[in-house]
Amino acid sequence: MNLKISEIMDFLPEDHALAMYYEGRKNKVDIDTDEIINRLRIKIQQPCRIYRLQWKQAACILIAILALVSLNIPAVRAAVMDIVDKLSSTVTMITDEVMDYVGKQLEMQTYTIKSPDGTEHTYNKNGEVIPNIEIIRQFPENEIIKESGYRGDIPIDISMFKITDSKLPQIMIPNNAIAVFTDERGVGWDLRAGDTVTISFEKYPHEIKNQTLIVGYIVDGTVYGVEMIKDIKGEYALKIKSNGTYNFCFIGGSSDPIAIKSGTIEIKS
Repeated sequence: MNLKISEIMDFLPEDHALAMYYEGRKNKVDIDTDEIINRLRIKIQQPCRIYRLQWKQAACILIAILALVSLNIPAVRAAVMDIVDKLSSTVTMITDEVMDYVGKQLEMQTYTIKSPDGTEHTYNKNGEVIPNIEIIRQFPENEIIKESGYRGDIPIDISMFKITDSKLPQIMIPNNAIAVFTDERGVGWDLRAGDTVTISFEKYPHEIKNQTLIVGYIVDGTVYGVEMIKDIKGEYALKIKSNGTYNFCFIGGSSDPIAIKSGTIEIKS
């Protein structure tokens, strides 16, 4: 639909028209609103280029306001909550879509506390139990971890990430989720006794200070050797004691997702 600038005045609320007309005027005489809108139309059509530019700018602003008003706000809210739910339940690559959530507390509507037997109890943001919600969580399907020996409870997610050129990916790790690192083939590293592994990393700063990142290694399907690191920059060093196939992992130990900015895995024989 094409509209002339003067026709846009038909969409302008009366109080906005009055404010535009009386702006800069010392004496405010009593004039009918319809008459004011007609006068504004005439002003817009006047040949003064500077004056018309100002009104055209105002018209553009008005169009933008009308567009915002017409947005489906519930749909926008739902889309935001979908992202929040994703970030709070799965390990996620940091992309433009989620970058605005890096370093910020998520506005989660509920949170879940899990017991070692896998039973979950869901609470609202006020700490009240939500009735009739009790789930037995299954261990996430994956090819590498069969049990998380570091703490005994069941992780909410296990995601695999291939390491290329020794560089860690930029990821967000929610509470009790595990990011597993593999070699370029998608499997573990064949290491021998005496080899050394050094994992260096940097987190994005977060509104929650001292987020706990849990770092460990995986062998024979179980997580071992975990260290809890709260500093923004950290290092995990491991000397291999026996031959085997090893993977390494990050586990979320904070109420909000931990965002990994950069890092490396260095292996020396």
